[in-house]
Amino acid sequence: VEAVQATEHRLSIEVQWTSEDKEWTDAAELVVNHWYRQAVDSLEALVVKRLLELTKVNQSGLGMMQVQKYIAKALQVRSKAIQSALQHYNLAASALDPPRQHLSWEEVIDYTFLADFDILWDHTGDATIRAWADPAAHQLLDSYHKFKRVKEEIQQLNIEIRCVVTYMKDEREFLLVKEAKILPEDPTLTFFIGKYRRQHGQYDKVHMKCFYAIRQKLGSHFTANLTPGEQADPTSRSLLCPFQTY
Repeated sequence: VEAVQATEHRLSIEVQWTSEDKEWTDAAELVVNHWYRQAVDSLEALVVKRLLELTKVNQSGLGMMQVQKYIAKALQVRSKAIQSALQHYNLAASALDPPRQHLSWEEVIDYTFLADFDILWDHTGDATIRAWADPAAHQLLDSYHKFKRVKEEIQQLNIEIRCVVTYMKDEREFLLVKEAKILPEDPTLTFFIGKYRRQHGQYDKVHMKCFYAIRQKLGSHFTANLTPGEQADPTSRSLLCPFQTY
């Protein structure tokens, strides 16, 4: 009671509010919105930590085995914390006016971008804003922007496909030249160069088979050129294929 009186005095409240007063309603709305923001922040922080831990689990290297065991245990604890935070979020979402849609465990663990959480921040109830927070509308917007970039992606893929085809041809020819050059001096090394060329040649056939299968499936929609090009700088050679084709 003393704390309430001190707060009322600090805020210059001369008459105590009741549930019918506008000030009471406004203050209650502020509290609910603040509770909702805290619930979103807490849920977002836990999911981001979970994503980072999942990334670490997939890494390899010296000492990573023990780290992965530790992270696996941490993920179990994190999952329980996320479930608890999810319950708090759904309670806070229900308290809003109008109430926000509840989130399920499956929806939350599928979040992989912070932008997915940004759409949860609409607490105003404005219909023009809430429409973008609807999962179906959000997915439709993502699909729209992806579709707008399809032509750019296809152009880039056509360049990269031609680059890969050219690289495979150049690598095979380069190794054949080295085999012929080194054979008189070092037959043993020549044998291993040939072995390396044949092994990688098998993968080249797999790649080309995939390209041909895609071309057959897409028909006229497949616009990539599967004919090997020429290196922009024939004197250079790198396994990273840093050349352009024309």
